[in-house]
Amino acid sequence: MFGSLEKNDPELYALIKKDMDLERQTRDLVKQYREASKDEREKVKAQLDEVVGKHFDARQQKRTLELKRMEQKLQELRDNVDKRSKARKEIIEKRVADLTGHGEDLGF
Repeated sequence: MFGSLEKNDPELYALIKKDMDLERQTRDLVKQYREASKDEREKVKAQLDEVVGKHFDARQQKRTLELKRMEQKLQELRDNVDKRSKARKEIIEKRVADLTGHGEDLGF
């Protein structure tokens, strides 16, 4: 799945990969934190704070990309509805002609 995503949508692939990498780093740091001595915990916690911040930013980038693409798709649908509304009469005439056998049946 990710191989084709890398090829077909490198932007999304990079964000998903970054998300997964940061998730792994977070888990590793949490483990380090739990195993650290009291003196080392503050250092590990600071690293965890930094990685979680980067992880948040990566997920926000992914959500922003998804939103941008949804907005583009919505605009395409709006344009299509507007175009069809303007061509209403022609679309209806063609459909009726097709249904009654009077359409331009070029076939194969």
